[in-house]
Amino acid sequence: MPRQHLRQLLLAILFLNLLFSPVSMLAEGIDTADTTIPERIDDFKTCAIITLKRTPQLQRSKMEIAIRHLDEDDSRWSYAPELILSSYYYFAEEDATVSLRTANYRPWEPYYSLQARKLISRIVKLKHLQ
Repeated sequence: MPRQHLRQLLLAILFLNLLFSPVSMLAEGIDTADTTIPERIDDFKTCAIITLKRTPQLQRSKMEIAIRHLDEDDSRWSYAPELILSSYYYFAEEDATVSLRTANYRPWEPYYSLQARKLISRIVKLKHLQ
């Protein structure tokens, strides 16, 4: 019995760590369009780079790639099992009960979901490069 409580406590700590960890990668992939106007364009290479940065179709597909990466990150959250914390207090008996339950956890479902989202991200990247 104490071993089960220890496992549930460790799962709760893992879940809280994942829940409150800073998410710095959310805004990393989404960049705004370059609106600066260079004073002088000397060669073809800089002209091509500036044109590619300002093409609306490429900006749209770049944002779609960033969204697909966010979908992958969301899919990784499904690896954490669902935890249910409930507490009961009985006034007549002056007794309190705290229980922690986990739902049925099937690790292959998040794995295949993540693999499918990675394939979708790869397809979007190839479409962008096309």
